[in-house]
Amino acid sequence: PRDRPEDHVDERQAVDVMLFGHEPPLAVGPGGVRTLSAGAGLPLGCRELAPGPPETRRWRVSGDETVLLVTDGVTEARDGAGAFYPLADEVSRAVAADPGVAEPARLAAFVRDGTMRHGGGHLADDTTVFAVRRAPAHRRPGGEAPEGGRLRS
Repeated sequence: PRDRPEDHVDERQAVDVMLFGHEPPLAVGPGGVRTLSAGAGLPLGCRELAPGPPETRRWRVSGDETVLLVTDGVTEARDGAGAFYPLADEVSRAVAADPGVAEPARLAAFVRDGTMRHGGGHLADDTTVFAVRRAPAHRRPGGEAPEGGRLRS
């Protein structure tokens, strides 16, 4: 199933997840939102307190999915009643209404705007929103065409 870690995934279709005190990343695509979990680790800077490194898990990520990473400033943003920002639920609703929200720039803007709206226009903690997607197979990083190939636009 798509919602389970996979050990034998082609590296070009995978992301390795290791957590250091933040929420696990989400894979966001037209088919919905999945949590890419891994064993919990202590926050960065506390390694000497841990018995060893946290567990790493490999997940298959399809070409139409965006990997969304956020810091706890996003997930712990509170509204006037003290409720945390429901990141996965909000992203799931948005992608169900418009699958184009899964595109990295749109997704990052959606989460930024939702976090600010939820917090009444101010944040109590530092926040980071990072959304990435694998480059299409017909292009290399930097926009170069593969050997013998041509760029498509």
